[in-house]
Amino acid sequence: MTAISTTESLERHTTQQKLFLILCPKIGSRGNQKSFSTPILDVVDRLAKGTQLLVHTVAYLTNDIRDLQDANIALSKGLRAKKTHLRQEGQLNLQDSKLILEEETKGKLIAAKIYEGSSNAFRSGPSI
Repeated sequence: MTAISTTESLERHTTQQKLFLILCPKIGSRGNQKSFSTPILDVVDRLAKGTQLLVHTVAYLTNDIRDLQDANIALSKGLRAKKTHLRQEGQLNLQDSKLILEEETKGKLIAAKIYEGSSNAFRSGPSI
């Protein structure tokens, strides 16, 4: 086959057939072996689909890995901050923990009183 006839024949074929003719020019140029090339084209088509699936899977997994790495970095920063806080200020003793608990309960009581006062105002309706 000449270069011109090969180019003309390539224009008439599908993408898979072009790939096959480029990879296996001897088989593609024989007119009597077209039935032999059909299973090979099927294999090339399956390989193309499988490769495309692998590319999408790799992209998806790469994105998941990036998200997990970001979460791991954030978690390790939090743990590192807790450790440095404990090293700098030391552990809580019993008195400090009682003071913190008392402040929390006072805050909750004040919040409960405010909530009760506001809910009573809504129940009684508007005052004229």
